[in-house]
Amino acid sequence: MKKQLLAMSLGLGSTLVALNLWAGTFAPESMSSERLVLDDTFYEQNLQLDTAFANIAAQKSPKVITLGDSTMYGSVVYENETIPFFLRQALRNQNPNTSVTNLAYPGARPADLYAMLKRATDAQPDLVLLDVNVVFYSERILSEGALANKTLKRDFLLEPQVPQGIFTDNRVEETIKTLLKNTNLGQYQPAINEKLFAAQPRHYIREAVTALAPPQAPEAVAASATPAESIIGVPWTSKKWEQPEQTNMARIYGQGPLTERNDSVQMLERTLQYAQEHNINILFYLTPQNEQLIGTFFDVNQLRANEDYLKNILDRAGAWYLDLRDAVPSAQFGDYDHMLRDAHLDIANQLAQEIAAKGGLPQ
Repeated sequence: MKKQLLAMSLGLGSTLVALNLWAGTFAPESMSSERLVLDDTFYEQNLQLDTAFANIAAQKSPKVITLGDSTMYGSVVYENETIPFFLRQALRNQNPNTSVTNLAYPGARPADLYAMLKRATDAQPDLVLLDVNVVFYSERILSEGALANKTLKRDFLLEPQVPQGIFTDNRVEETIKTLLKNTNLGQYQPAINEKLFAAQPRHYIREAVTALAPPQAPEAVAASATPAESIIGVPWTSKKWEQPEQTNMARIYGQGPLTERNDSVQMLERTLQYAQEHNINILFYLTPQNEQLIGTFFDVNQLRANEDYLKNILDRAGAWYLDLRDAVPSAQFGDYDHMLRDAHLDIANQLAQEIAAKGGLPQ
């Protein structure tokens, strides 16, 4: 039965890809000037990432790739106010030909970052910058999904051990589904995608905005009411932190101590091992957290203990990293871990100084 299903899947996949190409509609998503385009299809297809890595591979050195979650992506700032944007400016003072490509995206778990690092190998970056955010080591976050971008499961096809939940069905069958989603048919035809795979595009950005700035109840909105204020650049002190936001923070900070059995911990260790085996130069950094806000609801000592646990992993591996947990004052946060413009500028400058202290990028 498994063999028949596999043969059917291969036949279906080949047919759909052939029809897709015949129709002349195979068109990868383009990148914006500063960061990935996060439309409703992003977490269900890999075309944009494939194009981005191909573009990086074609560039001349020195080239830097930044991997991470929404804190690296810059979810509460404009695209010219992110850590990668300011880092490019700072590194070009050292070498004017430096390129810095922001491949971070909101929701990225350690398994995402490991898979993205594997994808980055062929692009031959001179440096990979990767954030270590304690948020995505929470057991509650893991229970919701080991991968934010499900298409990256294809990069785990030959892995002997994978985080729980990456493959809910047969590995080969799921990988075929993933590859099919990367065609234009899977990307732009949600109804067909849902029929074939019972899948709907994920809406991380929309959910994040709703969590930070919940819409008013319909009955409370007058006909002449002004639009909701943008969350871009707004400090956390200007927002209300009531039950919905506390519930969201509980997913992240109320989950107890980290252990070696944690799938995300194992993914961090595998990332370190992979970088060493493939001679990839990585600068990790421990991301700051808004302890003033977090401490209002949860035990900051537990938070620090979990961060120390991750720091010890980096220490044991002899990794190159910066501990930037205390680099940002609470006033420079938009919420519990997303930072505002000036904090991004400070962190980018500290990262650039660290790179220069280690000899800089190739000339």
